[in-house]
Amino acid sequence: MRCLLALGVLAALAVPVAATAADAPLKVLRSLVYDVQSSAHSYHEKKTSGFNSGMGGGSPMSDNPGVSSGNGTAGVGLDGGETGRLTIDIVAVTKDGGLVVDATYIGTRTSQPKTRVALYADGRLAADPTKQLGPEALHVLPLLARGFIADRNVSPGSSWTIAAPPPAKGNTTYRVSSVDGVQATIALEGSISVAGINGFDESDHGTTNYATDLVSPMSYDLTAKIHRQIGVDESITTSTHMIVTLVSDTFFKK
Repeated sequence: MRCLLALGVLAALAVPVAATAADAPLKVLRSLVYDVQSSAHSYHEKKTSGFNSGMGGGSPMSDNPGVSSGNGTAGVGLDGGETGRLTIDIVAVTKDGGLVVDATYIGTRTSQPKTRVALYADGRLAADPTKQLGPEALHVLPLLARGFIADRNVSPGSSWTIAAPPPAKGNTTYRVSSVDGVQATIALEGSISVAGINGFDESDHGTTNYATDLVSPMSYDLTAKIHRQIGVDESITTSTHMIVTLVSDTFFKK
């Protein structure tokens, strides 16, 4: 099971229809490697009524333990977690401030093969729609966008808000907690929703230790809660926690 799959849904919806260039070999201009630790708890809830409990069980007073004679709510919880490594190779820089990257994730349970991604200056992503990006890449890549801190006041107490790309509604606010030389601690709070049959509501909060000179996160700690209504009386709520730590960066000078 993809423990953090739900985290990637929003960003996947935000990916433009146009695919990026074919995955032709390109010279790696910069390579970043991150260790990833993740955990998730999903709770599947379904209201029951009438004769049959869709989640099983039934009334202990009934002659048939699989039959319910009343109304109620049944729930099933599912926990999971994994560790892995995310590699991001920057292979091109565009004239409008965007980047072209190859992202690869190898985990103890799941993996994402090398995938070519266009990263726009404002943090939007574009990729081949037939190749699904994992939640690790979907959350880290926007923090590498050149426009993430460009022309912003990165001093303690300063903040900025980035609107969610359509069809999502909502925004994420970033607030600088402290600055130590070229490294800034930035907290984030987000509330995002997508309407429709595949819609969901998501709330995020976390912190990144950010290298302002290299325009990249040194670490990233994110907690997210996603509620998805999959039927009139059925829903899934997923709580996730992801910790990302930079292992190496070819731009980093020791």
